[in-house]
Amino acid sequence: MDGGSARLVVREEWRRAVRFLVYGRDGHAFDFGPSDRHEAHQAYMDRWLSHLIGRGPTLSPDGSDHTGSVHVIEVADADTARGFAFQEPYAQAGWYADVSVHPMLPGVAGTMWDRPVPDTGHPASFVRATWPFQSLEDLDVSSLNQGLTESTPEWLFAGLVLTDDLACSSGFAGAIDLSPDEAIDQLRKLVIDTVGPNAEIEVHRWRRGGRTASP
Repeated sequence: MDGGSARLVVREEWRRAVRFLVYGRDGHAFDFGPSDRHEAHQAYMDRWLSHLIGRGPTLSPDGSDHTGSVHVIEVADADTARGFAFQEPYAQAGWYADVSVHPMLPGVAGTMWDRPVPDTGHPASFVRATWPFQSLEDLDVSSLNQGLTESTPEWLFAGLVLTDDLACSSGFAGAIDLSPDEAIDQLRKLVIDTVGPNAEIEVHRWRRGGRTASP
């Protein structure tokens, strides 16, 4: 097989593996009090459970306030992912200041429910890195994914954020059971120093989502 054919095979494998990162940032309209919409949100997620790789809210630095919602889903195409994002009850109510949907190349297998749950009160973080577009063909994706898979603690979900045409990486996103400072250190060691040295980094306290967490 020549080089061009090999790259085509690899790209088709990437396409089959693509997930979507859906990130809603809370706006001023978000209602943190009792509301039927919180149950509607949970019921909506119940219907999508077979497609969910991970979910949970971002939190304020002290962990007391809900600041956004992160969902990673595996669906057939971008239209389905956008439908999931914008038909969600919080989005429908206009509670988010903005909602983004990006293809994501998984760096670890499985879902967050496959990972051990730490003791109550143990910190977790959601991290994002953004960098200038880099062709996937120019990145050592296999080595990156090996580092993510061998990480301790395990990443709950993680991977490269892609452009809509799936040809380039524009950054990284993931969640891990570490404090924000520790998560940034892990991100730099595994990702930034090898893939995105000029990255802009964003980190939030985070927790696993679901019916045991509210909203």
